[in-house]
Amino acid sequence: MGVADGAASELTRAEASLGPTPTGEQLDVVDLPCAGRALVIAGPGSGKTFTLLARAARLAERDELSPAGQLLVLSFTRAVVRELRRRGGEAVGLTRLLPETFDSFAARILRASVDDRDWVGAGFDKRVELAHAQVAAGRADIVLEPYRHLLVDEIQDLVGARASLVEALLDRVDAGFTAFG
Repeated sequence: MGVADGAASELTRAEASLGPTPTGEQLDVVDLPCAGRALVIAGPGSGKTFTLLARAARLAERDELSPAGQLLVLSFTRAVVRELRRRGGEAVGLTRLLPETFDSFAARILRASVDDRDWVGAGFDKRVELAHAQVAAGRADIVLEPYRHLLVDEIQDLVGARASLVEALLDRVDAGFTAFG
């Protein structure tokens, strides 16, 4: 797992509360600037989830971002979201982190930007497609405006409507971005 060159910094209180001491490569990711954009590729069991949470903790402490309002954390399954919430809830400063599935995030965009509720009966992919259209057209800015950093987990699974949504977010949101896969 490697992204940036340079010396790793000391752990903040929130990062230390996440568990074992991170590796130098993990700290390189954690230390990246808030506005930076990074793709983190690492194998199974290498600590991607830990690194994602440590990155969120660093952004919350160092850059004073609100975990509940300025950090958008997206993942594919409810099981991963529950795990991120559990582990974040045990960490100092991340108790308000609200990771979401792509589907729940898409539904939130649609509730805020589409008057016609016909999308409610749509399947997962269709909701994500409709949300992508709202983001791409600039009709979801009220939802997106507060975010200063986006974290996306399991990007190796990012295809189709979800990939299009993430591309639109990258184009539309003036924020840092860290993707893990």
